[in-house]
Amino acid sequence: MSRLPFFWYYPTVSVSQDTGGYLELVKALKEGHGPHFTFRTPGYPVFLWFVTLFTGRWIAVLYIQNLFSYASSLFLVYSVYRFRRSLALPAALAMCGFLGSSQVVLYDIALLSESLYSSAIIVAVALLFLALRDSRPILLSLASAAMAFCILVRPAGLYFGVIYAVVLAYLIWNRAPVRSIVAFLAPFPAILLCLCGYNYATISSFVISPFGEANLAGATALFWEQDQRLPDSVNRELGDLRDSYARQDITPEDLEALRSSWDPDRLIPVYSKAFDRLVYSEGWGIGRRLGSGDYLLSRSAIRQVAFVAIRRHPDLYAKFVWVSMVEFFRGVGYKFDIETSLAYRRRGNPLSGMTGTHPDEAAARLSAAPTRGSTDANSMADRGNMGLERVVKGLQRSWQHIHGALFQTTAWAWAYFIMLFLSLIQLVRFHGRHAGAFLLLALTLIPLGACIVVCLVQNATDRYSYPTQFIYYLSVALMPLLWLQPSAERQTAPNDDRLGDR
Repeated sequence: MSRLPFFWYYPTVSVSQDTGGYLELVKALKEGHGPHFTFRTPGYPVFLWFVTLFTGRWIAVLYIQNLFSYASSLFLVYSVYRFRRSLALPAALAMCGFLGSSQVVLYDIALLSESLYSSAIIVAVALLFLALRDSRPILLSLASAAMAFCILVRPAGLYFGVIYAVVLAYLIWNRAPVRSIVAFLAPFPAILLCLCGYNYATISSFVISPFGEANLAGATALFWEQDQRLPDSVNRELGDLRDSYARQDITPEDLEALRSSWDPDRLIPVYSKAFDRLVYSEGWGIGRRLGSGDYLLSRSAIRQVAFVAIRRHPDLYAKFVWVSMVEFFRGVGYKFDIETSLAYRRRGNPLSGMTGTHPDEAAARLSAAPTRGSTDANSMADRGNMGLERVVKGLQRSWQHIHGALFQTTAWAWAYFIMLFLSLIQLVRFHGRHAGAFLLLALTLIPLGACIVVCLVQNATDRYSYPTQFIYYLSVALMPLLWLQPSAERQTAPNDDRLGDR
């Protein structure tokens, strides 16, 4: 009901400003060049490149993304089933609540990394459940590698470094076999070190992603100031900052609200308006204003200005982080109308209606002026009055209404925090030797880690908050794990779930 109308009646490719960056890397891969992962990590471009080896139709990417979403969720339900059979149905309902969201659908049918990133997180959680069931080395290796893959898809997944450390500590504390500990220990750092080594060889930066300074500029540019600790050339450029604000419609009232208010509803529009405009349109975060014009050569200057601003105005930076965190956890309450959102995407979309283009052709069209697509929103609305389509889209709207009432409410965010607190208390009670409480704690640390990593340097828009929202529902569904007795856990055999259901 959530996806059928799109794929049946108007399957078109949706893009955004970010799509071009991925397609440039795909083109480099197709031409046999070593791509430079300056602005994007390799996970999603390699995925796109692999799909285009078999077909030139972009719609195939959307089919595969939706199949991955479904398969990863089904795999997670299976892993819960293997860990504790009686929780399989609650876990399935939780994942239906996630997959049925119009918000999830909108990213599953876009040429953006969010869909693959979300599926990668789900797979990592599923492998963690299977691995901690009996500490099999192969499953622990796969779980470790899956965590690293999440970071390869989006650098925002860096919080998995903490999850990795927590799981490793749990294995050591509970005296897991040495081969199991080594199996989990090796893949995560090995994969990330390979990426850092590649970046050092291609762009002379031994980092997972060098793009952090650009995001930090967006988080702090509203309170940048000239300072005697900065080079004269940088201070001269900062003299034009107020004019940049004016050019991008950042008003004195906006700046006053920034300094006098802590109200998220008042500040979120200011941060949202300023972030991309100052970083990209004005060039403060990509090297056009601070430095030589080359981003990689300008990173140190951007970082220096941002850190000086944070030291001078820690309250303003703390305010940015606080407002972003509020927006992150309120994201589960956002309600999306699928038809309105798709119509909005189609306006000015240079790839609208294109289902047979290759990356090089798509990149050329993305750089051209927007043209009207072959599928018009008004004609779709007219077609919606036709018999069968009207019924199918009516079912979608009905499900969207039911889903909004049941799943798209901030009550789930509050329930998530309760589960985080309860799992921590239970794990402390049992001195770190309660598998159910530990799994819930590791699970609930993921949204918190995602929130912290994002909110330190970025506006927490829905694209950053939705990939971990499945954990809100799943943690509540798995609450009975807190009551699982450690003695029963130790007795559970790999092929006998009855003891685990006691």
